[in-house]
Parts: sequence; structure tokens; C-alpha cells
Amino acid sequence: MWQELVYEQLSAAKASNLFQLEHEFHVTINVGNIPGDLNYIHDLVNKAVNTIQNATYDETMKHTINFSIDYDMHYEYAGLRKVWGLAKECTTPSRCVLLYFHSKNMWNGRSEHTARSVANKLLTTTVVEDFQFIIQQFHLNRNLSTLGFASGCLTPVQYFNFWWARGEYLQTVGEPVKSEDRFWYEYSFLGNSTAPRRENDVFGVCELKYSHMPNFKFPSCTEDDGGSSLYANYCFHAVLKYLPI
Repeated sequence: MWQELVYEQLSAAKASNLFQLEHEFHVTINVGNIPGDLNYIHDLVNKAVNTIQNATYDETMKHTINFSIDYDMHYEYAGLRKVWGLAKECTTPSRCVLLYFHSKNMWNGRSEHTARSVANKLLTTTVVEDFQFIIQQFHLNRNLSTLGFASGCLTPVQYFNFWWARGEYLQTVGEPVKSEDRFWYEYSFLGNSTAPRRENDVFGVCELKYSHMPNFKFPSCTEDDGGSSLYANYCFHAVLKYLPI
């Protein structure tokens, strides 16, 4: 069931000590296009909230999760609108970084699809759990605007939409729009910026950590994992706002 998959992903993030950072944690739960009456949908939302709270809770942290519910289906609009709005609130944007990740490529509503996909595990391990390496890159490279799994190199795009971005850069990005094109959110949001490009401003973890190794083969997140190309009826989008760097 989806609860176990979500719990596994967020438990891995907690085990990495991600939530020990000084942070704000925001979760947008998308329940658009789910068949059923309002009681069923409200029950689903409550289960999602409880699952996420249980997976991330640690009595030593006393952090709170800010939940919002999106009843409309515009793919990643609600999550990206959240990260965009939080970046606007950064008072020292050059020292503020925000992490965006989600539960896509994990569950598509099929009852027999009971394991997290290889793609989701790879993205979560590389971009979420390895947060110490990523934050170090923002410290070392003040030009760095976005860092994710694999970058577009010529554009600030981060493929698969698991990424960290500097608040200063996100403040130059246009407000996300509601689009019927699901790929707009991956290929257009981060690139919709008024900021001039700077040297070494965009990287992927794969490029920084692995591409120099002998016999390196670029990891793939495009395998057929039982229907991951279908956008899940239910999913969450998480934003972690971290300051300072």
C-alpha cells in the first residue's frame, strides 16, 4: 500500500539526519482526480498526514510539519508554488537553500505495485539523504544556483525534479503556472528565471561525485518500474527550507 512506500521514503530521509537541520518542513498533499466521495478523500488525507508525521517524528527534534492539501490536479503546481512562495520570504536569500522532492515514481494506484521503484530510491538517496555533501557544495561555490540528481547543464533545469536551490535564485524565477503539460513543471519552472547565467552555477550530484570515475555509466531513472510513467492519483510534494549556509 502507498502508506508503506511513503513511510519508507521519509524514514530513509530521517535516518540520514536530514531533519536535524535547522529547517521548516512543508508538505503539500495532492488528492486530485481521486474517485470517491468527500468522506473517502478526507480519510485518505488523514492517513497521509499520519503516515508522514509518523515517518519523520523524532522527539529530540520537536519540528512541526506544515501541511497543505491540493484538491486540484495540476501535477506539481501546488508543490512548486509552495517552494516559490517560501523563497520569496527569505530575508537573506543568498544564505537560504530549499530542497524540493516528492513521491512520484513510487506509486501509481495499482494494488500490486507494492515496492518503491528503483528510480525513487536512487533519487532519494542521491539528492535527499546525501544532503551534507550538497550543502557543502553551496558553501564552497557561491555561484551555485541549483543542484539535483542530474542537471540540464545549459539550463538550470534539474531532471526528475528532486533538487536543492538557493533562495536568491528562486526569487528570480517566475511564479509557476497551472499547465496541462506535466513536463512543464520539470523542464520549464527552474529555467524561467531573469537571472543571468554564472560560471559553475548548475550541477548534478552525478556529475560532481561520479563522472570522473573510470568506467562510469550515468545512472538511469527511466526504467519501466510497473507504470511509473503514469502520474499518481495520490502524491505528496515536500519542501525543506534550510538556513543558514
